[in-house]
Amino acid sequence: MHRTIAIGILLVLAGCSSQPEAPVLGAWQGTQPGSNVLSEKNVDLVLRGLPDAQGGQYCLATGEHDPSDRVNQGQPRTGGAWARSQRVIDGRSVTVFHLNDTLPDDISSYALMPDGTLRGLNPNGTLGTTQEASLYALSPVPAGPRRGRV
Repeated sequence: MHRTIAIGILLVLAGCSSQPEAPVLGAWQGTQPGSNVLSEKNVDLVLRGLPDAQGGQYCLATGEHDPSDRVNQGQPRTGGAWARSQRVIDGRSVTVFHLNDTLPDDISSYALMPDGTLRGLNPNGTLGTTQEASLYALSPVPAGPRRGRV
């Protein structure tokens, strides 16, 4: 079952490699809630741009697994422009990355936390304060080989 998920994600990520080579500002991966209560999606996000860039291109790949249906659904990769801004959220200044043209079920704004993780913002632009919200942070991918080439 996990092998099928991995193959699906690799196929989705292969599409992201067709983007022109550009410096990678950062890469993150993790899981987020899926389309229903029982499912989760694997998420791979790459932001392309120089370290001090205020914008660039992104590639976002997701693959959903619903244990109740025993089905693995890979979604087509999405990509587009991203923009960086500084905002005060919950009383602290944070860097926010906004992804343009995401799919409706994908998170489109992330706050960069001091530990390097990306936390999705709620639709109202705040950070979730629940234990579950912190579980769905995307972790930075160390330099070197990743789960797939994005």
